[in-house]
Amino acid sequence: MRVRFGNLRGSFLSLLEIIIVLVIILFMAQRVIQNYFQRPVMDKPVETMAHDAGISTVNYQSIMQSTKDKIKNIMEQHQDQLESNFK
Repeated sequence: MRVRFGNLRGSFLSLLEIIIVLVIILFMAQRVIQNYFQRPVMDKPVETMAHDAGISTVNYQSIMQSTKDKIKNIMEQHQDQLESNFK
């Protein structure tokens, strides 16, 4: 009686390939998350311009949040101007 290990070897390689792909994906995700919470690298003029515009440059998350807040304030000002023009 002969035992065939062909399917076992194929499934082992498939499992190994999946593990390698998962390791690569996790490594890339770790790098992206790490960079997201670190202090961004900016030129001095760009950082000064962002600071003058009221945008926080502590980390990428604060840049995004302060930019969203700034845009929201601008939209509210424009909305108020439109409402006052039609009264």
